[in-house]
Amino acid sequence: MTEESFSSRKEILGELLAGTNIYIVPPNQRDYSWGKEHFEDLWTDLIGAIQEDNYFFGSMILQNTPDPKKKIILDGQQRLATATVLFAVIRDGFNILKDPDNAKDIQKHYILDKIFKKEVRKLTLNLINKDFFYYCIQKDPNDKDAQNFKDYEKKNKLSKANKSLRNAYYFFKDKIEDEFKNKSGEERISFLTRLCTTLTDKFIIIKIQVGSEEEAYMIFETINERGLELSVADLFKNYLVRKAPEKDKDDVVRIWKDLLISLDDKIRPFLRHYWLSKIQLTTERQLFSKLKQYIETGKNSAKNFVKDLKEEATVYSELLNPDVQYWEDKQVFDLLKDFNVLNIKQCLPVLMSGRDKFNNKNFKKLLKLITNFSFRYSTICNLHNNILERKYSDISEKIRNSKIKTTDEVKDLLLDIYPDDNQFYDSFKMKELDNSSIARYILKKIDLACGSYKDTEKIDYETLSLEHILPKSPQDDWIKYFKEQGIKKKDLKQLIHRIGNKTLLDVNMNTEAANSYFAEKSDKYYKRSRLKINENLKTITQWNRKAIEDRQAELGKVAKTIWKI
Repeated sequence: MTEESFSSRKEILGELLAGTNIYIVPPNQRDYSWGKEHFEDLWTDLIGAIQEDNYFFGSMILQNTPDPKKKIILDGQQRLATATVLFAVIRDGFNILKDPDNAKDIQKHYILDKIFKKEVRKLTLNLINKDFFYYCIQKDPNDKDAQNFKDYEKKNKLSKANKSLRNAYYFFKDKIEDEFKNKSGEERISFLTRLCTTLTDKFIIIKIQVGSEEEAYMIFETINERGLELSVADLFKNYLVRKAPEKDKDDVVRIWKDLLISLDDKIRPFLRHYWLSKIQLTTERQLFSKLKQYIETGKNSAKNFVKDLKEEATVYSELLNPDVQYWEDKQVFDLLKDFNVLNIKQCLPVLMSGRDKFNNKNFKKLLKLITNFSFRYSTICNLHNNILERKYSDISEKIRNSKIKTTDEVKDLLLDIYPDDNQFYDSFKMKELDNSSIARYILKKIDLACGSYKDTEKIDYETLSLEHILPKSPQDDWIKYFKEQGIKKKDLKQLIHRIGNKTLLDVNMNTEAANSYFAEKSDKYYKRSRLKINENLKTITQWNRKAIEDRQAELGKVAKTIWKI
């Protein structure tokens, strides 16, 4: 990234729009999507900023073009479009108040200028929004070819995105009219003036200009704010649409929209996992550059590439949000539910490859293998992720290329980084865990491993809740008891989150037990429990650090027999 192609600076909104720059949203970039909650936030901030010095309106990422006046908006179009709507409402308010000079100034500087009788739009939106935005928002209502909302709707069916723009206009119009109540004409003009100057002089934007999409992608990787996932998605989509032949462009856009729906707009991790699964190891920052190389060297067409993405996205989505009808196998469905409780994502490229190449029997074995390995390596031992990612990428590629054909071959490649029983047991004995879903998963698996239940005793684990024996909010008797053992209240948190301090109980029992002292819990609840995991709690008389550590050690002995590869 060179200094000449990348720059950032602080700029007020008035300077941004009043200059000679023209801002263009790429034709296939996402539609306008702000809703009432966004309008409410902006209005509240705007009113507050009237009394304040400055207001931060967010960042904008702009891509330079051969024409130095034209800037492509890669991120920030929602804010800029909404600001333009606000300027239009203020402009129309001045017209209604018979103040045409202020109305013309707003129109010329911030919405739509005329140079030698040629109109110059400050902002051009995408294909879906641009005409409605131009005729109904940007055009001065006094212009002969301007259209009001009703006239436009008679000729054109309004899309959801254009309805959002219309809603934005009416929202701000209603807010201003509310402010006008009990005000004189001069007071109304004064209020509109303050609104306008607050927008132009106090709304600060960080303007980031990049020379290429690769630079924009690197920026997206380092900025963490609302809309990031969609901005990354837009960047990929716009590139693919641009590279597609004219006849394929609409298909690429349509397929991409379907892809986003299946992924619930969480496309960035999918794209990288796709790449690791099918092509090669890469970092997130290199991903966009690798994609461009892949398309431009002719290894795949834009349309074929996005079709393949869609197919893989379906698998990816079903791995993370399994549906029993899709998998057509209750065991696979149950295994995936366990897998998702652990929230382990790095192994997804392996599972994507396995789903593609293995039969159902081998995929089931692979899923169990990967879940057990990940539980040992990541959940309990918390070992190095960078080593694991390289290993998973290597395995994924070998499965795709049919160099690996069985689950045993996957196991062989994992053995050199596999935590053995001693390492796993030592880590398990000391593990603190504040994730209730994972704790429930561990205790359920251990309970099932402690022995089978008769048909009449079958346990419905979904009806059980997680019980902290030493409560999360210990009362005075607990605090006094541990203080006598030399443990201060502030140090109790470590013991509370130990696996040995947790068990499963019927929901009603757990509610009744609440923060009770151990002796009462044991007599009233633990001794009534049918769970095998609670048998030892029936004989324990004192619940202290040693009891917690001893119980966790016993659970660990069972755990190392469950989570094996």
